[in-house]
This record gives sequence, structure tokens and C-alpha cells, in this order.
Amino acid sequence: KEAVMSFEILEIKDSKALIDLLSQTKQVMQEGNYYEVAFDLDKMSAQQAASMLFKCCTTSSFQIKEPMLEEIIKDFYERA
Repeated sequence: KEAVMSFEILEIKDSKALIDLLSQTKQVMQEGNYYEVAFDLDKMSAQQAASMLFKCCTTSSFQIKEPMLEEIIKDFYERA
């Protein structure tokens, strides 16, 4: 399952780390300094994604949307 992280970059502290983070995500939307990126929760936890972001940038409007428990259970039974 994927989670979506949205944020606005106020200041870049480490551009290489930002590039590394963005290379591990799928860009959903970008408008100016506002980004929405999706990431695979099997490969990166929400905590890891947030930690990587906060190490490389000062942000505002930060949010992570994870799949609802119902979606995860439905997906589990559809695969079985």
C-alpha cells in the first residue's frame, strides 16, 4: 500500500538528501514549492519518510495520508 506525503518547502538544508528522498517516492503533484509524493509503505514507513524530509528541509503544511485499515483488510482478502 502507498501513503501520500504533502508538504511545502520553505528552505532546503541538504539538496542531495532531498534528491535522495524524491528518488524513493513517486511524484503525485508539484506546484511551486508544494509537493505531494507517494511512497510504498512496504519499503519506507511514514516515520522514515518524515524523518528524511525534516533532515533536508524546513517545511510547512506537512501531512501524511496512510491507507485506511478497511482498505488494507480488503486488499488482503482480495489477494488471498
